[in-house]
Amino acid sequence: MDDNKKRMINVFQALGTESRLKIIEFLSERNYTTKELADLLERKPSTISKHLRILKNLGFVWFKTHKGNSIYYLKRVDILELIDKAKEILSRK
Repeated sequence: MDDNKKRMINVFQALGTESRLKIIEFLSERNYTTKELADLLERKPSTISKHLRILKNLGFVWFKTHKGNSIYYLKRVDILELIDKAKEILSRK
């Protein structure tokens, strides 16, 4: 299997959880800390950190440090196009 296929599989696996889809959705609106995302998703910050690490490793999100806090933001807004296209395909009858 070539590298592009492996990467595509990783992308779809990363988008295969509700929490990560919601994280992308939230970050498309504004930047958040891990704690803020944990509060929104009603999950432990450590769980959110794991999701963020997966999304960061794929290059979808990144962070900046401000006053000792990591502030996460959506680095690849084009991922929203893929999500929108999936919604469109699934809404077809």
